[in-house]
Amino acid sequence: PMLSSMALMALGNLAHSLEKPSPDRAQHIVDELAGQLKPDVIESKAHDILEALGNTGMAAAMPAIGRYLKDDSPRLRAATMDALRFMPPSLSDDLLVSGLSDTDSNTRLEAAFSLSFKAMPANLFAAEKSALASDDNEKVRASLLQNLWKNRTQYAEAEALVQQAAEHDPSEYVRKVAAGLLGEAR
Repeated sequence: PMLSSMALMALGNLAHSLEKPSPDRAQHIVDELAGQLKPDVIESKAHDILEALGNTGMAAAMPAIGRYLKDDSPRLRAATMDALRFMPPSLSDDLLVSGLSDTDSNTRLEAAFSLSFKAMPANLFAAEKSALASDDNEKVRASLLQNLWKNRTQYAEAEALVQQAAEHDPSEYVRKVAAGLLGEAR
């Protein structure tokens, strides 16, 4: 199973590297991967295929990935959020923002993680700031703090948010992460 998973990841990476020099070959790989996402596919295999499709970074993979956005399985919704990290922002940013309000904390964490790979226009800053204020999971909040911190030169408010978390977050873990980020700046 692990070898199969690694092979799928490699296929996704191969499609990504072929997208410009050989778009037909890259598309063929995406089609083959997407074709394996049949209704009867076992969850672990679907998870690995979603990850591989995400590694392609190709818009052509979005229909297959998108089918799992509202899946009953939290594991597959989380894999879908992870698969969106390399997708074009016009296709993925709004979906990642919606992932920040999923009922499953691992899905929210994957959405926050994937957002760390993206540029942060004002709408994403606002969404991540809002999620930071409302999420009850300390790992999600810590991930969001790291995203905001990375963009502190673009958004001066980010440093104040991290400072506030360092002093007042109910979680010792989040306070430590925030203090560590502030320590980087000194």
